[in-house]
Amino acid sequence: MKKNVLTFLSLFFIFAAPSLAEEATSQLTVKGMFCEGCSSKVEKTLKSVSGVNSASVNYDKGTASVQYDNSKVQPEKLAEKVTDVGFETTVAR
Repeated sequence: MKKNVLTFLSLFFIFAAPSLAEEATSQLTVKGMFCEGCSSKVEKTLKSVSGVNSASVNYDKGTASVQYDNSKVQPEKLAEKVTDVGFETTVAR
């Protein structure tokens, strides 16, 4: 009986753990975008981060909306990645 319970728990965590991930959405403020090329670069950068499910960037408003698995990445890390490619970025509060 004890072995069956352990087997069940092991299988549960192997197969169910990904579905336990918490999806979150954050808004980033991005300064320095002046064209569609800039927003495309920011969007591509965000989508390349492990744990990001989707990203949408608006250069007119200077914002990015990102949906991500918060067990894999935090919004501060997303802002850091965008800053690394040349755009001053902060997490909108």
